[in-house]
Amino acid sequence: GFEKVKTALQAGRIAALVHASDAAPGGREKLTALIAARGGAGEPPVCVGAFANSELSLALGRSNVVHAGLKQHGLTDRFIKTAGDYAEFREKPDPGDGPG
Repeated sequence: GFEKVKTALQAGRIAALVHASDAAPGGREKLTALIAARGGAGEPPVCVGAFANSELSLALGRSNVVHAGLKQHGLTDRFIKTAGDYAEFREKPDPGDGPG
């Protein structure tokens, strides 16, 4: 939960910070502020917010996943890329929605 992610962020052990897209702004802001407070200490974590609470909960096999931290690993790199691709896909307009 929030406290575990907060502790890992403070220790610099997080490569990707995942927030549910429907997370309360206060929790996101608090964790993001911890990244800023670290200053130039190492590479800052990538923030991912492309998935809803229900999607994160299903993917991680836990209930009510709002915040998660991923350690540096090859799978984390792949997750970051895939999440970025997914977010980009969702932002593209449907070709059927154009004038015509």
